[in-house]
Parts: sequence; C-alpha cells; structure tokens
Amino acid sequence: MNLGYFIGEVIYVGKFKFVYGEDLTHKSVICLKIKLLDGEIINLRGYDEIADKILRNDFKFVYICGRLRTEGYIQIKEIGKI
Repeated sequence: MNLGYFIGEVIYVGKFKFVYGEDLTHKSVICLKIKLLDGEIINLRGYDEIADKILRNDFKFVYICGRLRTEGYIQIKEIGKI
C-alpha cells in the first residue's frame, strides 16, 4: 500500500456526488485540490464518511493521510484541520 502524508491549503472543493449501482464499493465521493507547503497542487478524492466529513466542515489548512492511486489522484484515508 502506498501511503502519503500531506500538509497544505484547500484551494478547491468539488461537488458532493452520490454513486449509484448495485455492487459498488463506495456510495458517495467528493473531490478536492490542495496546495502543499512547497507550492505543488494535488488532486484528492474522499469517499463515504470522509466525503461527509469534508462536506460538513470548513477546511482551510489540513493534514491528510492518503493512498496514492494510479489514476492520478490521492484517496483520502484521514483528514484534519491544522
């Protein structure tokens, strides 16, 4: 498993979306972009409980623990305010 730890500023929060289907792993998703301390911008996705937590909280500066995905984004496993 490829885990990464990131600290940065949230610059974009996408729309909260429900995913429909019978045999799906996730039921909801939200996309984010954050600007890291070194200036890099990365794409992230949060699913289910993480998506709900992002929707309900106003995150500005965050720490993130996430899994690197081959599709070009980071799947958020844990997120919190700094």
